[in-house]
Order: sequence, then C-alpha cells, then structure tokens
Amino acid sequence: MDNWTIQEAKDYAECIEQIAELPWCDGNIAGLGISYYAIMQWAVAAQCPPHLKAIIPFEGASDLYREFARHGGIGSDFVNVWYPLQVAAVQNGLGRFGQFGTISQDYLSGPQTLSKKSLIQNRRNYFEEIAENELIDADVYQRRQIDLSQIDIPVLSCGNWGGNALHLRGNTEGYLAIPSKDKFLEIHGLEHFTEFYTDYGRTMQQAFLDHYLKGKTTWHQAPVHLRLRNVDGSFTDRDEQEWPLARTQWTKYYLQQDGSLSVNASDDFQLPFQADSAGLNFFTEPLTEEREITGPAAASLLVSSSTQDADIFITLRVLDPHGNDISFVAANDPHGVVATGWLRASHRKLDTEKACLTVPTIRTMNCNL
Repeated sequence: MDNWTIQEAKDYAECIEQIAELPWCDGNIAGLGISYYAIMQWAVAAQCPPHLKAIIPFEGASDLYREFARHGGIGSDFVNVWYPLQVAAVQNGLGRFGQFGTISQDYLSGPQTLSKKSLIQNRRNYFEEIAENELIDADVYQRRQIDLSQIDIPVLSCGNWGGNALHLRGNTEGYLAIPSKDKFLEIHGLEHFTEFYTDYGRTMQQAFLDHYLKGKTTWHQAPVHLRLRNVDGSFTDRDEQEWPLARTQWTKYYLQQDGSLSVNASDDFQLPFQADSAGLNFFTEPLTEEREITGPAAASLLVSSSTQDADIFITLRVLDPHGNDISFVAANDPHGVVATGWLRASHRKLDTEKACLTVPTIRTMNCNL
C-alpha cells in the first residue's frame, strides 16, 4: 500500500473506465470528494481517463511535497497523526480485528486476517520516507508528483481560507496551473468538512455536476467565487473574474526597528532574537477605515543566523482596537489567523552561490503566506 502515488492514480483511472462499461452507467463520470478524495481527483484527472468528465477537488492539495510533506522545506508531522487513524486502522488484511460494517454486514478491511508483521510489510512507511528525504527530487515525492498540465476537463476547485497549512495552496495553485477552459475557483471558510456537506456546498456541487454530466443549464457561477471572511465572524459572498484579483493594490509594508510596520522604507537595522524566544512582532498603526486583504501575501527578509540552517515562521494577524487578537474558525483550528508562512533557509531561492547559512553571511528569504 503506497498512498497518493501515480500508481494509485492509474488504478483509480482503471476503475473509472471499468465503471463506464457497466450497463447502468451512461459513460459520464465525475470525481467528487474532500481532502484525500480531492487530492486523488487531481491525480486521476492528470491520467486523462476518457470517461472522466469533470472533478470537484474540495479542499485538496495538488502538490504533496510543498503542501503536505514539507512546508517551505520544513517537515510536517501531520501524516504521523493522520496515517495511523485513517490508513493503518482500516488497512486491508485487518479482517476480524478491523471495523465491522453495519450495512455491508462484513468486515470493512477484508475477510482475511493478517499478522501485524504482514500488515506492516504490506504498506510503505510514508512518514519515515518524508523524514529521511528533504529534497523534492527524492523518489518518495517524485512518485507522487501530479502533472497538472494534463488536466483539461471542467474543474471546480474549492479551497478554505483557513486551510493554508494543508490544502488551500493546492486549490489555488491547481486552479491556476491547469489548462482547462472550464475551470472555476471557490474559496470559503469554517471547518474542514462544513461547507462540503451543508447546503451551500451541496447546492454548488449539484449545479456543477448536473451541467457538466447531464447537460442541464444549472451552472451560472463566475470563474471565481469568494466567501470572504469578516472580522465579526460573518461572510460576504462575491463573484470575481480572475485570481489573483486584477484590481489588487499590491502594497509593501516595511519592518521598522521600533516594531512598527510602515509603507515608508526604513534605514538598515538589525533585530536579534533567540530561536526559543517568542519571536518578533511588528504592527501597523490602527486602521482608520475598513481594509480588505484578499489574495497572496509574502515577506522578504534578510536573515543571519549562528546556525547552519534556520526555520522561519511568519504569521499575519489582525487585532481589535484593544490590541487583542481576532481569530477566525479555520479548517482545523477554532482560532485561526489571517495567514501563515514557513521557510527553511536552505530552501530559499538561490542565485548561483550555494552555501550554508552562517554568520556573518546574510541571505534574502522570500516567504509566501
């Protein structure tokens, strides 16, 4: 068992083609699902099975190295928690030690009961492979690399503002990368599963599938639909024609030595801190009018470290008039922030010189949020 691989995508594509031959199928098949099932939609669509007519990857990563395994080159331990519960716990071969289906009246992990040793031998140790391989050219990542340029069927890519630690980048970058003429991007908020299963998401999914599978005139959505988060916890729905928004006023804020953020560039300065400290904080002046932050953000830093490498974590927050954090319900966090970003210094974009990060060498780091 080797999850998220191109081989799994090929198996998925074969299943689609076999289903298309069944007497009850009209040959028009779509992909629909959230999380794992969204990731595999990107992967199977890149295999171009003829009877796959549309996909709805709902909160699903499309680049497992950058979005799932290593954020900015920094290893993520999410899979260490997820894998034992969602994969090993339902692995084929658990037999009578696995879950029993009340509907199927059978063991969900197959009728055969294998030994613990056999179960371990039958699955790849994905999290050990991640820990041992830091660079994207390793086989563990290459056999999971999705060629988005092959996807030209209709796609409705649905992301979550609060899912940037796993899926959001996959939905936006996937939308931008695919050459499909019929592609749509939708971004919402709240918990990971909420909008997929409730009326908002279900109505949208059915309209899309009825149109592209059955030919009904049910789909009238703009290329981009945003369910924007407001600081009071409410949402504002708005249609757009592109992503990122063409009318974006790209604004640079400069870090100041006194801990402020200003649109005016400052003189050169240095602010030292210990890696195990609370870090550094920079604040704008209190806003005098409503301001919208929608789209990509990035920080460009000059970093010098006494260590050979450095992991940088950046958080974009919003405060109330009293200086208290305003949080948002995020995909997997009831107190999410506006945005977060990560970058390991050794994974920064280099010019021609390749060297470890050591004092007094100063390197520029561009960290996406």
